[in-house]
Amino acid sequence: MINQVVPNNTFKKVFSDFTQPQNGWYLAENYHQNEKEKSRKYGKTIVAGALVTGFGILALTKGAIPKSASKYLEKLRLRLEEKTLKNGKLQKFYKYALGKVEGFIEKSRSINNITSLKDVLFQKFMFGKDGNRTFTRKIHQGITNLFTKIARKTVNSSYSSTNEKFALLSEYVLNLNEKLLRANPNNPEIKSAVELINSKLSNVNKYFEEGFGLNARNERLNSMNEATKDLFDYLWQASFSDVKNFKSSNMYQTFIAEAKLMPHKMKMKEEVNILESEITNDTPNGQNGAIQEILTEYEKILPQDEFNKLKNRINKTIKSLDKSINKETSQFYDKNRDLKLGSAPTDVLSILATVGTVGWFLGKSKDKDERISAGLKYGIPAIGAIATSLYCTARLISGGKAMAFGLLSGWIMNKMGVIVDDTRKKFDVGISIKKL
Repeated sequence: MINQVVPNNTFKKVFSDFTQPQNGWYLAENYHQNEKEKSRKYGKTIVAGALVTGFGILALTKGAIPKSASKYLEKLRLRLEEKTLKNGKLQKFYKYALGKVEGFIEKSRSINNITSLKDVLFQKFMFGKDGNRTFTRKIHQGITNLFTKIARKTVNSSYSSTNEKFALLSEYVLNLNEKLLRANPNNPEIKSAVELINSKLSNVNKYFEEGFGLNARNERLNSMNEATKDLFDYLWQASFSDVKNFKSSNMYQTFIAEAKLMPHKMKMKEEVNILESEITNDTPNGQNGAIQEILTEYEKILPQDEFNKLKNRINKTIKSLDKSINKETSQFYDKNRDLKLGSAPTDVLSILATVGTVGWFLGKSKDKDERISAGLKYGIPAIGAIATSLYCTARLISGGKAMAFGLLSGWIMNKMGVIVDDTRKKFDVGISIKKL
C-alpha cells in the first residue's frame, strides 16, 4: 500500500509545462457573451433589411408627396394671396411668386399619377387582358374589399363617437333645463326660453340623423361608388391605351383621377356643409343654426360660468362632427378613389416583400435554435411593424403617424418575443435535465 503513494515531485512534473503570464492570470473566453453579441448583430441585420424593404416598397407604392408638404404649400399660397390684395411696393413680386407656387402645386399633384398608373397596371395584370384571370382577380378584389371595409368602419366609428357626444349634450341640456325650472318655477321668461331650447334641441337631433345618420351616410357612399365606377377605365384610356397619352400635358400638370372626381367631391362637400350649418352656426340663407339659437337663449338666462361650461361642451361636440365629416368627405373619399384604382393589393406587396426578406435571413441561421430565436425576437416584430403601418393607413391614419405606430408595435413585439424565447429556452433546458 505504501508503494502506491505517488511521490511529491510527480505533481511538479504534471504542471511543469504550465506558465503564468507576466501581468496576470489566464482568463477563459466568455463564450456565451460573444454568442449574445453575434445574435444581436444578426437580429439587427434582419430588422434593418426587413424594415428597409417593407417601408421602402410601401413608400414607392404610395409615391405621393407628403401631406405635410402639401399643407405647407397651401398655407404659403394663402399668405401670398393676402399679400397681393394689399397695395405695396412688393405687390408685383407677390403676384409673380403666387403664380409660381400655384403652378408648382398643380404640377406636384401630378406626381400622384405615378402611383395611380402603377396601381392600374398591376390591377390589369391581376385581372387579365379581358378580366378572365379568375384566380388572381378574386385575390385582388378580396384585398380591395377588405381595405374598403376597414376604411368604411373607421368613418362609421367616428360618427358613432360623434353621435354619443350629441346624446350626452342633449342629456346635459335637458338636466340643465330641469334645474332652471326648479329654481325659477314662476318665471315666465325662463319657462319660455326652456321651451324654445327644448324645441331647438329636438331639431339638432333630427338634423343630425337626417344628415349624418347611417342612411344618409350610405346614400353618400352609393353616390361615391357611382362617381368612381368608371374611374379605372377612364384612367386606363388616358394612359396605357395609347403611348401618345404620356406626352399629354395633363399627365404632368394635373392629378388625373382627382381632377375627374373633383366636381362630384366639391358638390358633396357643399351639401354636407349645408347640413352641418343647420345644426351648428349660420345657414346659407342667413338664419342661425339650431345650436346657435340654443346658445343665444342660454346667454340670456344662465350665469356666465355655467354658460361657458355649456359653450365649451358644445364646441367639443361640433369639433367632433367636423372631424367625422372630414374623415368621410375628404379622407375616405380619397381612399375610396385610390382603392378603386387598385392601391390595396400593391400595398400588400410590402408585407410579402418583408416576409420574403425575413425568410431569406432566417435561412442563413446556423441551426434550428438560432432560427427560432431570430424569428421570435426580430422576424415577427419586423413583419408586424409593416403590417401595423399598413393597417393604420387603411384606417385613414396619415403616413407619418402610421409608420410611428408600426415601429412602436414592432418594438412591443420584440420585447414579447424576447420573453417567449427565454421561456422556450428554459423549458427546453428543464426537459433536457429531466431526461438526464
